[in-house]
Formats: sequence, structure tokens, C-alpha cells
Amino acid sequence: YESIGFYKPEELIKMAIDKSVEKLNELKEKFDEYEYENNFYHYLIRDENDTIGNLFFTYLLDHKEIEYSGYENVHPLKNDIRVKIKINGKKEKLDELINKTIEQLIEMTNNLKKKFK
Repeated sequence: YESIGFYKPEELIKMAIDKSVEKLNELKEKFDEYEYENNFYHYLIRDENDTIGNLFFTYLLDHKEIEYSGYENVHPLKNDIRVKIKINGKKEKLDELINKTIEQLIEMTNNLKKKFK
């Protein structure tokens, strides 16, 4: 069939990948403010939703030090997520694992883009 759009499907995929990498890079800056309560770190991540939330928190659980990682949408009409993480270790280790997970996702996403060149 013939497309009536302005972009070829491959171009759309590359654009989506670029946007994903952009969002992941922005995510690095969104873990600055937190509350610590009952052995859990709580974050409010603004301007994010299930797209990044599900991807990131699923992969964060790949690290053995992470005992719990989850999020919830604050409200159906708001684009914010509330995050809850429990780690067997100190806050510095959690910061390291958050950044490592984001970098791994960026690398995976960029590798996917290479398949469309």
C-alpha cells in the first residue's frame, strides 16, 4: 500500500527513538528531590507517564540491590508519576543504579535505531 503521510515508516521510528532518548536524558534530572519513609525512597516525577515509567522501573529491578521498584500515576488528568523504590544499600548506590539504568536504556534505544539505517 502507499503512504499518504509526509514520513516514511522508518523515519517515524527513528523520530520516536530520538524522542525516547531525549525523554530518558531528561529523566536523569528528575530524581533530585525525594522523601525517605519506612525504608522507601519516594519521588514525584513530573511530566512523565507510563511510557517512561514502565520501561525504567522494570529495568531498574534487574539490579539485585533493588528490593522494590514501582510507580503510579498521580491522577488520570495529570502527567506525573509517584515513584517508590526500596534498595538494599545506601542512597548513593541508588543514585548510581538510577543513572546506570537510564544509560543502559539509552544504549539499547540507540542500538535499535541503528537497525533502521
